[in-house]
Amino acid sequence: MKKDKKKPNALKHGAYSGPVQMFMWGEDSADYEALRNGVYAEYPPDGPSEVHWVETLADLLWRRRRLDTFDSASTLKRLRKVVEHNLFCNSVEQIRSFAFDFPKARTLEEVDLIIKKVSSVTGFDFSMLVSLLWPLAPGADPEAWGPQIAKGILRFGPAETYKEEENFLQGFDLEAMDGHLARVERLDAQIEKTVKRLMQIKTMKQMNQALEPKPVISSVARLGAKNKPDQGQPLQ
Repeated sequence: MKKDKKKPNALKHGAYSGPVQMFMWGEDSADYEALRNGVYAEYPPDGPSEVHWVETLADLLWRRRRLDTFDSASTLKRLRKVVEHNLFCNSVEQIRSFAFDFPKARTLEEVDLIIKKVSSVTGFDFSMLVSLLWPLAPGADPEAWGPQIAKGILRFGPAETYKEEENFLQGFDLEAMDGHLARVERLDAQIEKTVKRLMQIKTMKQMNQALEPKPVISSVARLGAKNKPDQGQPLQ
């Protein structure tokens, strides 16, 4: 007895698999899938054309979320620059407060002691800055090292931190906001256009189905069917 040939697996069209989505740093594929599933649930597609527009809508909504994330990240970046500027200015003022202590140092040990004090106050290793900008030259007089460092520190000049409303002005970018709003407006218009296109296709399908001719059974056919004897019953 011959064995039945194994039927090949049915080929899947893959229309519902969607396009390959590239994710940026910080993005979660599960969030995208949740958004995509929500769009499919809100606009259940019927046929390849509707699938195309549903996938397009999901992609546009994901881009819209990205745009908001970009704006938030850009604002945070500007705020960090304000904080870094203020911290730098505070550190400079703290370093300048030791400028008149270094000339008094006569030995390497005394200079190192002041450097350690500066590091303790500012919170970073001041010795690295000294070795980079004002290193003691080989064979140089140790008594000249302190004045050399003091002279270099005073060259920084007084640094001013941003005050109250200046913090806001530095963190707020009017041109960036205008650009963000323009991009949002264009993207929202594209989303609205896609939804309208999808609903137009669904409406057209419903209208075509309503206009399709329905089979009509004539009165003669109905009468014949009524008078026709049941199968299996003998004719009188």
